[in-house]
Amino acid sequence: MKRKIGIYILLIAIILGAAPYLAGFIVENKFKDIVQATSELDSMTISVVEYDRGWRKSHAKTRVTFQGDVVEKLNLQAQQHKVSGDIASKDISIMIVHDIRHGPFVQLKDGNYADWTFALATIHSVLAPTEEAKKQLMAVVGETELVTMDSEIKIDGATKAKIVGKELKIQEADQEHFLWKGVTGDWELSRDLKRFQGNLLMPGFDAYLTDSRFIGEDLVIKTDRFKTPEGLWLGNLKLDLQKFQGDKAKKTKFVITGLAASGVNDLENNMIESSGTIRIEHIDFDDQKYGPVNYSGSVKNISPVVMKRFIEISKDLQKAPEAEQVKYAQQLFELVPDFLKARPVLVIDDFSIGTPEGQFKSALSVEVGGPEAYDMQNTQKIVQSIVAKGNIFLPRALLHRLLAVARNQETTEQVNTQADELINKQIQEGLWVTKNELLTMDFEFKDSQLKVNGKSLDLFKILFEAKTQATQAHEHAAPAPQAPQGGSDTGTSSMSAPH
Repeated sequence: MKRKIGIYILLIAIILGAAPYLAGFIVENKFKDIVQATSELDSMTISVVEYDRGWRKSHAKTRVTFQGDVVEKLNLQAQQHKVSGDIASKDISIMIVHDIRHGPFVQLKDGNYADWTFALATIHSVLAPTEEAKKQLMAVVGETELVTMDSEIKIDGATKAKIVGKELKIQEADQEHFLWKGVTGDWELSRDLKRFQGNLLMPGFDAYLTDSRFIGEDLVIKTDRFKTPEGLWLGNLKLDLQKFQGDKAKKTKFVITGLAASGVNDLENNMIESSGTIRIEHIDFDDQKYGPVNYSGSVKNISPVVMKRFIEISKDLQKAPEAEQVKYAQQLFELVPDFLKARPVLVIDDFSIGTPEGQFKSALSVEVGGPEAYDMQNTQKIVQSIVAKGNIFLPRALLHRLLAVARNQETTEQVNTQADELINKQIQEGLWVTKNELLTMDFEFKDSQLKVNGKSLDLFKILFEAKTQATQAHEHAAPAPQAPQGGSDTGTSSMSAPH
């Protein structure tokens, strides 16, 4: 009996000893699958640079490369603030190191035999700055692990993670500073790598660089996405931002408060339908107050195959050297016929803005293409396929101000006269219907014919005549030419109707 017990104990010891090693093989494959899946989500690429598998632990290093709009915005900020470095780079890469502990019984901390968890693996991930960067971080903020992520690959294969970013405060001379209130988040990836759910909370930041200052408060992002058979990640995204403020030379230029945005990408009859909403409670811009701002709209009948190919080519275009960009641009153009064949539909259900002059409102729907109207060699057929209709409501005073913006170098009397003349001309031509200082327009384009407020009109002719009239009036009222002075603008511009 004792001999059997000893054998059992030996077998258990062998199993427990071998289990972490065997789990290491599974974890390595799962880790690489997770990296591949998360790399498909947005405009970034994640690649495994190193993977050192051990008995109870493994170590890995990944490279995250950002491309596209994210990099362009960072490059623009670098140019504006004269940051040293390669501001013309097309991508930005960061390295992340991962300490991986194998299951099924994971010791959470070396030397601690009381805390264990039952999982396939746990992973502790941190940014991997260079040694020089580490010294600078320690000198400036006293930390090197600014952002950490702790993940767990469950026994069933699902993965969950928590992200924590520490608060930072950097104080420079001349009032320059950077205050970061940290970040927290969590995400979960399903066992089959086809469902992703995530939440991110950033309490805020306050950045003062040279003579510019930016303040953000309470940013919350939530997403729930799924992968289609074509390899597209669809689903929904919600974003809430309590406040975003921009100052220049110690003067507030704009303040956005109460921003809420949401977007949904889904499949309807095997075609992609994308819809979104935006709500902004208040906007203060150059001493003018606007709001609320509302937008809701959708795009329908997008082929999943075309969308997948569009995303792939766009990523290649972002990474390509300038000499090869024409090739990828041509590939994007070649997708247009397949895009049109499905007859895409654009709908703006509501676009409205509260302005100092009153409420602006508009709506629009456009359909184009179809099974018989997709050949780019037959543009006439494509134009004939267009069906569009919409409406615009705005105060006359708002249109007056918009038309007057281009004439800000003239006297107030000239501005008012020319704006009134142009608005009256448009009313006479039937572009606007007036009611209690409110201008309204209903328009429809069908069978290559345009109707505005129920009347067939040549809109392009009307706009051209209005532009010509405004230009002539400006030239007639302009003073005699004078010799240009240094730094002055010697060009001319004409008042034109809004496009």
